[in-house]
Amino acid sequence: MTDSEALKELSFGDALLDLAANPSMIMCMIVCILVLARLQERNIDWQKLRQSMMQRPWREFDLNLMIILLICCVGIFGAVLTITNTFIDLTEPSSAKIVLVLRTIALPLISITSLYAITRIRRINWATAIAWRPRRLFSDIATASALFIGGIPLIMIPTAISTFLLAKAGVPYQDHYVFETMSGQQPLWLTIYFTVMATMIVPISEELLFRGFGLPCCARASRSPIRAMVLTSLLFALLHLNFYAIVPLFILSMIFSFGYFYTGSITVPILMHGMFNATSMLLFAADSQ
Repeated sequence: MTDSEALKELSFGDALLDLAANPSMIMCMIVCILVLARLQERNIDWQKLRQSMMQRPWREFDLNLMIILLICCVGIFGAVLTITNTFIDLTEPSSAKIVLVLRTIALPLISITSLYAITRIRRINWATAIAWRPRRLFSDIATASALFIGGIPLIMIPTAISTFLLAKAGVPYQDHYVFETMSGQQPLWLTIYFTVMATMIVPISEELLFRGFGLPCCARASRSPIRAMVLTSLLFALLHLNFYAIVPLFILSMIFSFGYFYTGSITVPILMHGMFNATSMLLFAADSQ
C-alpha cells in the first residue's frame, strides 16, 4: 500500500484521538496553554512591535534589489543544474547524490550571498540589520524552546485536518526530497551533511531571508505586523513546493515570525527552525527503524 492509499484509509476521528492521547502531545498542550496565558498576561502591543521592526534599516529599494539578485542567482543556479543534469548520469547513485547536494545548498547559498551583497551596497551594519543579539542567547534559547514546544499542538491539529482532506481528494502524498533520498542506506558523510544542513545552515539562511529581511520589509510596506507575518509565511510555505506541507509550514512560519516580532532577536526563529528540522529528522529516523 502506498503512502497516499494509506492516508485515504485513515479515520479522521481516530487520527485526532490518537494525536490528543499521545503523552508528548499532552505535554505540548500544557506548555501551549502556559505560553498563551503568559502572552495574554503581557498584553502584546502590536503597534510597538511594528515600530521596533520599522527601525530595521531595510527599505523598498532593498526589496527590489533582493528580487533582482534572487532572480539572477536562481537563473545561474538553474543553468548550472541543467548543465549538470545533461552531463551527469543520474541513474548512478553517486551522481544523483552530487546533484542532491547542489540542490540542497542552493537556497542557503543564494540567500546569504544576496543579503551580503545588499549590506555591502548599502553599507549597512549586518548585526543591526538582522537584529543579532548574542548577549541574549540564553534568554532566546528559553523563549525559542517555549514557543516551539507550545506551538506544536497549533501545528499538528490543522496539519491532521489538511492531510486528511488532501488524501481524500486524491492528492498524491509527497515526502521531502531529502527524506526520500535518506530512506535507503546512505554513506556516513551524506548523513552528516544533511544533518548539518537541516539543523544549522538551512535555519540560519532561511530565517535571515524571511525573518531578518523579508518580515521588516513587509511590515514597512503593509504597516501591519499581522499582514507582514501572513505574507512572509505564505511565501515561505509555497516555496517548499509540497501540497501536504503548506499548512504546517505556514503555521510554523507564523510562529517563527511572531517569535521575531515578540523578542526582536533573529536568534529565536533560527533556534526554533533548527529545533523543528532536528525533530523532523529524529522522527524520520525512528520511523525508518
